Amino acid sequence: MRYRAVSAQVRKVEARLAHVRHVTAMQELAAAEEAKNLAVREVAARTGAQAEAAKLQAIAATELPPLREAEARAAAALHRLVVARETLDREEARAKARLAELDRQ
Repeated sequence: MRYRAVSAQVRKVEARLAHVRHVTAMQELAAAEEAKNLAVREVAARTGAQAEAAKLQAIAATELPPLREAEARAAAALHRLVVARETLDREEARAKARLAELDRQ
């Protein structure tokens, strides 16, 4: 009779252990599902941000060629002005030299 009581008590303890394991597993499952949901929301937010960045990059890429052309035109105009200024500086120096030469005569 004693063995039957021990056997029944072992079954009760095993059942409690199985219940505790089940409850623990369910808590871990809930925590994992919450972590997954947070990760899904984070991925969605970052995907949206990446899509917006890609859109802005595409807009900038379409606006860039005209800006490059304008910069090239401005650089060419600046170069022409610099060359003209250097030419005028040389002409001024020649005129001054010529005036100085005429003053000496």
